[in-house]
Amino acid sequence: SATDQPSLPRMQDLQQRGWLTRRIIDLPCAFRGNGVDVEEVLFVSHRWETPSSPDSKGDQLAAIRAHLMSDAGRLVKWVWYDFWCLPQKSVNGDDRTDTERAVFDSMLGAVADLYL
Repeated sequence: SATDQPSLPRMQDLQQRGWLTRRIIDLPCAFRGNGVDVEEVLFVSHRWETPSSPDSKGDQLAAIRAHLMSDAGRLVKWVWYDFWCLPQKSVNGDDRTDTERAVFDSMLGAVADLYL
C-alpha cells in the first residue's frame, strides 16, 4: 500500500498498479471558472532532492498526506505531482517509450497552465 513506503514511485509504476486516473481539463473552460472545482484539485510545486528522486525520504509525501487529512484538504479529489503524473526516467537512465517521451513533452509544455 502507499502508506508502507516512504514516497510514491514514478508515474509508470503507479499506472501499472492501477493507481492513476487520467483527467482531461478543458483549459478555456477552466480559465473561465467552468468545469473544474478548484477546491478538488491540489497542484504541487516542489523542489527535487536529486535529478532522479524528488522525495527519497518521503517528506513531501508526508506533507501532502497531512494537507489531505486537514480541514483545508478535505475536498481534494485530485493531486497533481510531476513525478506521479509525468512519465519519468528510471534511476538507471531514460527507459521511457517514444510515446511516454511525447506525453512528457506535451504535458511539460502545458504544466504552467495548471497553476492557473
